Amino acid sequence: MEAAYDSVPAAEPGGRVLAVGQAYRRWALEHPEEFRLIYGDPVAGYRAPDGGPARAEEDRACTVLLKLVEAGLSHASAARSKGVRHDWSDFGPGFVARVNELFPELPPAAAALAMRTWGRMHGPVALELFGHLRPQLQDPAKPSISASCSISPELSDSPSPTTHRSAPRRYPPGSDSPVAVSRAGTGRHLWSAP
Repeated sequence: MEAAYDSVPAAEPGGRVLAVGQAYRRWALEHPEEFRLIYGDPVAGYRAPDGGPARAEEDRACTVLLKLVEAGLSHASAARSKGVRHDWSDFGPGFVARVNELFPELPPAAAALAMRTWGRMHGPVALELFGHLRPQLQDPAKPSISASCSISPELSDSPSPTTHRSAPRRYPPGSDSPVAVSRAGTGRHLWSAP
C-alpha cells in the first residue's frame, strides 16, 4: 500500500486512492492466509498482541490511510461526518498516540474519515476473498474498485478515477474463493495461494 501511495503524484489524489485500494485487494488475493491472520478471527478469542507483527502490519496500513486523508483534508468535507461529532475519546489510546505523533494537525473527524475509508476498501475485499461475491458477479474486482472511486471525491476536488485493471484471481481448482478450507482440527489447509 505504501508503494502504491508513493507511485501516484500528489496532484492526483483520486488516483492515489484507487492505487491504494487496488494494492490492498491485490495483496489480500495473493496472501489470503495472511489476510485472515491480520484481519480475521482465525482462532476464536485470540487477540494479536500489541507490538506483534500483525499489529505492526495494521499500523502500516492505517498510516497509509491517514496519509490519504491528510493529503485530502482541505477537500474532505466528509470529515465532518454528516452530523456525527468525533472526539479523540472515540478512539483507542494507542491509535490516538500514533495519529498525534505522525499527523499532529489531524483532527478526530479526519481519523474517523480514515476509518471509514478503510471500511469501504476492506468490505468488498473481504467479501471477495471469502467467496461471497462469486455467485453474483462475473468480475469480483468491480465492487472494490467502485468503493475506491467513491472515496475519491471525499478526499479531493478532482473527479473519481474511472480506469482500472483487475488483480488476477487466484482460486484453487473447483473453488469459488481464494481462501483455503482448513482440514478439521489440523490447522493445515487443503490449498494455499502461490
